[in-house]
Amino acid sequence: MELLGGLIVVLGFISLVKLFGLVDRNIEVIRISKSAVSIVSDKQLDDFQKEKRMQKHAKDLLSLFFIIITTSMLAIGIPLGLVWLMDYVGLLSFKKVIDTITSIEFILASVVISTVVLVFSRRKK
Repeated sequence: MELLGGLIVVLGFISLVKLFGLVDRNIEVIRISKSAVSIVSDKQLDDFQKEKRMQKHAKDLLSLFFIIITTSMLAIGIPLGLVWLMDYVGLLSFKKVIDTITSIEFILASVVISTVVLVFSRRKK
């Protein structure tokens, strides 16, 4: 039953990461950061123009920070909350699920399966 709880946590987290667009938001952070670096080195802009553009990037990055933190907490909190609720009603043990998902065997299996899925999903595109 603990394996089921572990799968709920891992698959729930992955599903919510996709649903919340966390990967895309992190890619957006990288894009904004690269743009900010190019602004600093742009010799065609004066200091005032650079400052205005950098302030816009800073605001965008700050809002993305709060969005990413909030959605990340939800992505892990919802599946863990579901497992906790299952523990509360006596279906499984929350502690044993945590022990399962932090075991080296579970982590290695998750990495291998995730890698295989990622490779095959990229080949289809």
